[in-house]
Amino acid sequence: MRLAATPESLRLILRNGLENAIRYTPEGGEVTLRLAADAGEAIIEVIDNGPGIPAAERARAMEPFHRLASTGGEGSGLGLSIAREAAARLGGVLELAERRGGPGLVFRYRQRSA
Repeated sequence: MRLAATPESLRLILRNGLENAIRYTPEGGEVTLRLAADAGEAIIEVIDNGPGIPAAERARAMEPFHRLASTGGEGSGLGLSIAREAAARLGGVLELAERRGGPGLVFRYRQRSA
């Protein structure tokens, strides 16, 4: 499967998902990178078993400068919004979803194949 995207744009999106997963997953936790294809779409997922983001906060988490009160730590709250904009420019969709089977988050990028 082939994507119509620059390596830099894909790297920006993927780096954001991986860095957030690694930052918020506790020591000894698990971060999984999954690549898949389904119905003409390429799907890139970063799945972690960290604390996740409450369903009511997921859409707001991708707004510029939004940070969850419970996260603390460093950051400007721009990473997810920048990744979402890069995804949109490529014709893709970035979404945050609940991890099945326990706590955590799924950072999912979907794009129609070229």
